[in-house]
Amino acid sequence: MSSSSAASEWERASGLQADLALAQSPHEAFHMLAACLCDDGRSDLTLQIEGHGQSARSGGTRWSTHGIALLARLDSLGFGDHDPVHRYARRSLDPFLWTTQQWPGPRTPAARDLMRGLQDLSMEAGITVAVWGRGGRVAIATLSGRAADMLRRWDGLREDFLILSVLAVRTIERLSLVREREKLTAREMEILELAAQGFTTTAIARQLSVVEQTVKFHFRGIREKLNVRSRAEAIARFAVMDTGAVAPDVRLRRKSSGASQEPEARNMG
Repeated sequence: MSSSSAASEWERASGLQADLALAQSPHEAFHMLAACLCDDGRSDLTLQIEGHGQSARSGGTRWSTHGIALLARLDSLGFGDHDPVHRYARRSLDPFLWTTQQWPGPRTPAARDLMRGLQDLSMEAGITVAVWGRGGRVAIATLSGRAADMLRRWDGLREDFLILSVLAVRTIERLSLVREREKLTAREMEILELAAQGFTTTAIARQLSVVEQTVKFHFRGIREKLNVRSRAEAIARFAVMDTGAVAPDVRLRRKSSGASQEPEARNMG
């Protein structure tokens, strides 16, 4: 990587990091990322965050610069769920480029139909990356547009798409966790903490001097508020809330020589 491109990469990442520090909501943080990536006006960004066993359409969260009508058409095609791009993203650690002519995974009739549908929507290519967090959560970001535009941008985004996505996802999750904590009552937090320590429903009831039905009642409320389907998912979500860290840590640094500057991504232990 040349020193000029490394400097540009560092400046873009550090600029986004400064903007995200001012974000007041997950929606605002997403649009800061979109403004950073879609400044040419010829591409669109979609970011979906999924819990373990979820998709964007079944309990996950999705933001996009696409209009509502286009998103509905993408949903009808099945894009964003179990399509080849998102299946591959969930197994990949690096950003990857795909087109409606060349995509990861088998060339099944269903995959070919999906890609023809994307092409009809002028979504001819994309750059996709997955950001993994704790509790089995994953965020998948896709920048898409015309094939010529995506191919042109690939070299410039190959290095920093992951960094920029991690910065935004970390902010989005931090802001979401604050909101989730605010939804739960003190008693619900207490029950979740005991459950996370391995206490059974019976043991929690005994510890809190209540009947088991009361504990079960609170767990129903917890599942609804956290948008999860099971006690195990609620405990996993609490573990994320408790650590406050759900995405890889990103530290931006300049090399001491000054000749090369680059972002550094490091997974949290």
